[in-house]
Amino acid sequence: MRRRKNPRSRETLPLLEDEGTVQRSPEIIFVCLAASVGLFMVFATPPFQAPDEWDHLFRAFQLSEGRLIAEQRENLVGGWIPESIFNFGKSFAHIPRTERKIDKGFVSQFREQPLDADQRVFAAFSNTAPYSPIQYIPQIAAIWLSRILNLSVLNLLYSARGLNLLFYILLSWLAIRLTPMLKWTMVLVCLMPMNIFLAASLSSDPMTNGLIFLLTALVLKAASSAEMIRWS
Repeated sequence: MRRRKNPRSRETLPLLEDEGTVQRSPEIIFVCLAASVGLFMVFATPPFQAPDEWDHLFRAFQLSEGRLIAEQRENLVGGWIPESIFNFGKSFAHIPRTERKIDKGFVSQFREQPLDADQRVFAAFSNTAPYSPIQYIPQIAAIWLSRILNLSVLNLLYSARGLNLLFYILLSWLAIRLTPMLKWTMVLVCLMPMNIFLAASLSSDPMTNGLIFLLTALVLKAASSAEMIRWS
C-alpha cells in the first residue's frame, strides 16, 4: 500500500534543519544575550559610573520639561536641576578617584529619597547641553513616568537605564533583521561590551548607535535590492 506524502514538507518548515534542530536566528540570539547582560549591568553598575552619566541625566531632565536650549549663568552652561538629583549624583562623584568601594547599603539609602522638583540648584553640564532631544527619548520617557509614579531618585535612574537599554535592543534587533547580509557581523558589533555597557546607562550614545546600525541595514538592503533589479 502506497503512503500518502505529507503536504507539509520540509521546505515549508524554514525553522528546521536537516538534523531536525531549531535554526538559531541571529536577531533572537542578540536579544537574549543583550537583554541578559544589559539587565545585569543596569543594576550592577553603581549610579553615575558610566561616562558622563551625571551630565546626561541633567540634560535629559532639562529636556523632559520642554527646555530645549541650555541656560548660561556667568561662565557656566547648564540648567536648573532638582537639588535631590544633584545631591544624588554628588554622593557618587568620588568613586572613580578613590579606592573606596560602594556597598548595597549606601546605594539603597537613595531608594527612599523622593524627587523634590521644587527645590532647584543650577548645575553645569556644558558637554551634554548641545545634544539633541532625539538622543534622550528613552531617558525623557523614564523621567515622565517616574514623576507620574512618584518614584525615588534611585528608581528614576534604574528606570531610565532600563528604557535606554530597551530602545537600543529594539533598534539593533530591527537592524539585524533588515540587513540582507553580514547578519552575524552586525550581531557582533551590536554586542560589543562597550555598546552594551553604555546601553545600560544614561548615556545618549546608545540611541545614536542604534540609529546608525539601522541606517546601515537600510542602506545595505537598498543596495542589495538595486543590485538584484539591475541584474534582472
